[in-house]
Amino acid sequence: MRFVSFDIFDTCIIRKCGDPQNLLDILSWSAFRESVDNNVRREFVMARRMADIATYDNAFARLEDIYAAMAYSHPLLKSTDELVQIEKELEREMLVPVSAMLNRISKLRQQGNQILFISDMYLPGEYLSPILKENGLMKSGDKLYVSCDVGKRKASGELYKYIHKKENIPYSSWTHYGDNEKSDYTVPKSLGIHAERIQCQYSPYQFQWFRYEYNPQNRVAETLSGVCRALNIVLPNSPHKLFMVDLAAPLFTSFTYKVMLRAQTDGIKRLYFCARDAGTIYKIAEKLHPLFPECELHYLFISRDALYKGNAEARSLYFQQCGLASKDERCAIVDLRTSGKTLCVLNNQLKNEGFLPVKGYFFEIFCTGTISNIPDAYYAELQSPYYTRMPSCRPMFNHHYLVEMYISVHNERRTIDYQLDNDNRAWPIYADEETEFSEDSAAMLNSAHRCKEHRNIMLAFTSYFVETKLYKHVNDVFAIAIRQWGQFSDVPNVKYLNALEDFYSSKPNETDRLPYVKKMNMIELLLTRGNQTLWKQASILYSLPTLLRLLYVMKLKKH
Repeated sequence: MRFVSFDIFDTCIIRKCGDPQNLLDILSWSAFRESVDNNVRREFVMARRMADIATYDNAFARLEDIYAAMAYSHPLLKSTDELVQIEKELEREMLVPVSAMLNRISKLRQQGNQILFISDMYLPGEYLSPILKENGLMKSGDKLYVSCDVGKRKASGELYKYIHKKENIPYSSWTHYGDNEKSDYTVPKSLGIHAERIQCQYSPYQFQWFRYEYNPQNRVAETLSGVCRALNIVLPNSPHKLFMVDLAAPLFTSFTYKVMLRAQTDGIKRLYFCARDAGTIYKIAEKLHPLFPECELHYLFISRDALYKGNAEARSLYFQQCGLASKDERCAIVDLRTSGKTLCVLNNQLKNEGFLPVKGYFFEIFCTGTISNIPDAYYAELQSPYYTRMPSCRPMFNHHYLVEMYISVHNERRTIDYQLDNDNRAWPIYADEETEFSEDSAAMLNSAHRCKEHRNIMLAFTSYFVETKLYKHVNDVFAIAIRQWGQFSDVPNVKYLNALEDFYSSKPNETDRLPYVKKMNMIELLLTRGNQTLWKQASILYSLPTLLRLLYVMKLKKH
């Protein structure tokens, strides 16, 4: 019989927050009986880390011993027993299985190998065993060895020697998998164990965040990279997954949270997300709703045609039915992009009918002239006339189709008017499918499937965003996401471009749809020079061999 052992953390299971030190930052939000200053939280985190270091020489040390060694007190700090329990529960919530390792372990077990799990950890086997079983990793007959249970560590080689004697395993019949270069590779190989290093890699942008901390006072960038890495590992494989996880989800989720936070500050009790572009952020808002239980969320069927040209009586009644037209409660609409004109027209109509005006919350206002005609009651994260003066942000405004049509892909028909039924209730009227397809300026193949996939990724990220307390640092997350989007828009990393191959759109004033990005052979590239795609530079980058691509990147960055 052959024996196969696996390291646990960062090999078989990973933390949603990435590095274990990030978990302590999350823990600090629950460590006190009342809200405390951020400096106090950081003092607790540092004390907890120092206690971990202080107990390292004790191979038997458990989490309880670490807290007993923690030289820190505060009148609002919870008891040691409470802190131990909170950290254990948080650790359990953060852990997710690595699907590739699930498959590998299952296959090796079916082949008759004896499976062992080995960890240098201050959490005992009685705690880790149920977690491994819940995540489908450990089965009956498998064995588990943890350093704090036997007082021996992998890093020193003693835990391997202990298992060798206890299980009577010949080193030559033993294979070990793990992520740590020393304790999972160098040390077992020195004993004659066949070792393979397994790494749950960070994507290019995740690695970039991991290496460059945006705010030195917290670990937001590292936690964000951990969240995105975990999602890339646990979500089903797809050409769209990496793009949506790294570029879209942080941007849309942080923006949606900021909208809901702004509504809370403004005293807005009802938010109306405008069909169809705001459909995805509406779903995100529903996921965030437990953090803002006092705010009602509604989906508003509206369009320029329905607002400007439609049945005025039915439109007014529809707005009253859904609560948007109110005489005693300020409401707000939410949308991705606007010139401000729609908000002006809507509020003029409401005012003329004796209702309160609504506020507008937008990702971007893109008007090119003065914005003095836009009501004061609006909030926008980006205003194109200002940001286009900033070189680092300018490129992102050339790709609004990606925001509106790719990230927010939908399978809804456009609202074109409203009608009254026999009970004098108003209902939206939708464009027929044939007209809809002919009028859409952009399209994605299999849009219904893509819509479901994109939203599932968004909602998975939103869950992690809440669980890892990233919402506590929403301004930093949004800043990182905007900076990354600007960098991608300027000089994209090619690993993210295959997601756009089935996205088609048309140039202004043209009807022929073109692929947004296309990978071409060298003959086609030389003949077209990327001009048969909407994003020429990205298509050239995507198509060039590695060396030529590097030279082209240098050229793009220079300009």
